[in-house]
Amino acid sequence: METPGTCMPERETSLALSAAQLGFWFAQKLDATNPIYNEAHSIEIHGPVDANLFKMALVQAVGETEAYRVRFVEEIDGPRQIIDPPPNVSVPLLDVSAEPDPQAAAESWMKADLAKPVDLMCSPLFSFALFKAGPARFFWYERYHHILVDGFGVALFDRRVAEIYTALVNKVPASTSPFSSLSLLVEEDRSYRTSERFARDRQYWLECLTDRPDTISLSGKRPTDCRKFLRKTAYLPPASVEALRSIARHAQGGLPQFMLAATALYLHRLTSARDLVLGLPVTGRLGAVARSTPGMLSNVLPLRLMVQPNANLVELMQQVTQQIRRGLLHQRYRTEDLRRDLGLLADGERLFGTSVNIIQYDYDLRFAGNGITVHNLSHGPLHDLSMAVYDRRGTRGLRIDFDANPGLYTDEEIGDLHQRFFRFLEAIIGNPARPISRVDVLVPKERHQILVDWNATACEVPPATLPALFEAQVKRSPQATALIFEESALS
Repeated sequence: METPGTCMPERETSLALSAAQLGFWFAQKLDATNPIYNEAHSIEIHGPVDANLFKMALVQAVGETEAYRVRFVEEIDGPRQIIDPPPNVSVPLLDVSAEPDPQAAAESWMKADLAKPVDLMCSPLFSFALFKAGPARFFWYERYHHILVDGFGVALFDRRVAEIYTALVNKVPASTSPFSSLSLLVEEDRSYRTSERFARDRQYWLECLTDRPDTISLSGKRPTDCRKFLRKTAYLPPASVEALRSIARHAQGGLPQFMLAATALYLHRLTSARDLVLGLPVTGRLGAVARSTPGMLSNVLPLRLMVQPNANLVELMQQVTQQIRRGLLHQRYRTEDLRRDLGLLADGERLFGTSVNIIQYDYDLRFAGNGITVHNLSHGPLHDLSMAVYDRRGTRGLRIDFDANPGLYTDEEIGDLHQRFFRFLEAIIGNPARPISRVDVLVPKERHQILVDWNATACEVPPATLPALFEAQVKRSPQATALIFEESALS
């Protein structure tokens, strides 16, 4: 009898790993019990869900998604991935509706699952659960190892699940699968890495970063590996978001350009660094196959910016726009390759300390007409500080998360940095033409502490003449040495 998750040899499709997958393979192998390479989110469904039909939709979607059907093996020439028949898909239904805070109860379970180490040799490397928080409120939890799929690929998968579920509820046939073959994705990656374009991309990044600056961090501690992370979340009010978009349009840019420029200015104000490199996560997907195949292709571009003290937001946005445009032309060249080219792998040195992830995937999903809200739980590996900006155009405003390595920052420190960034955003939104050197990053309490509390050195001086003070000291310690000259000393 065939074991679930395996297949007969003649039906196997064996593929090499893509360059992006190899990075996660070796990283996980070097630290086998580290769960940081897991990613997860939950989709809150605002309406009733038929659990049986939902599982049927998931089973069909997994069957169509080759990335979720791979099994990893180690061979003489390195790791490979074998596409198996669809595995058994488990979707437990957990009722938390009686809990005082159903969402908190559900997320507590999710975070515990997310923190479990994953063995790359034991498939499947994903997990689902459905939580009932009320008659018309459900949470679909999905956790996956980053070696399987990236955020863009998961968005493709989620949309397909919603399409199939809606068709099942309406008792109509679902459309044919929109996904391309994983083998085509892997072949495109192999072809790219042996192409002239690969060489040109490499040369571009080497020229851009040969004289790179030191990595800027807002932590004064030495870099350390990360096994979990701290998170602070807040929302920029809708009125401020509209003002932000208006400024971005005036500067002929968008949200990514605004947030990257604002982050560079913020780092400059806190560190005085003028030559900065930020990390910019990108999909790394060019062409129809890449944009229609769930898999792991995402990359992080090093975005180098020069900040002058007299610069303002609008001016820096123009520089950001140019750098993004150039970088995206070379976005398939992987950061891991670049770190190897620059000799940074041996000491674990990074190209950047802070990354800015602008998440604009289309999550306007409907499950049989019911709307959703997406709740991210983890973006995967983190080395220093990561900012995630969610452009979902909801009524609560723009969500901005700060995720930080707890080996570098305390909870209080990351909270202060997060709040200070929001104050900084409001200041530059209020006057985008103001030179950055004139933007205050201190709250009144902090200013009072620096100017008043730390300078409170006054003390009472007794009403006496200098000779009288000298005589008093003589009475207290008449034999103490008062004067030394060459070999002589006087009490």
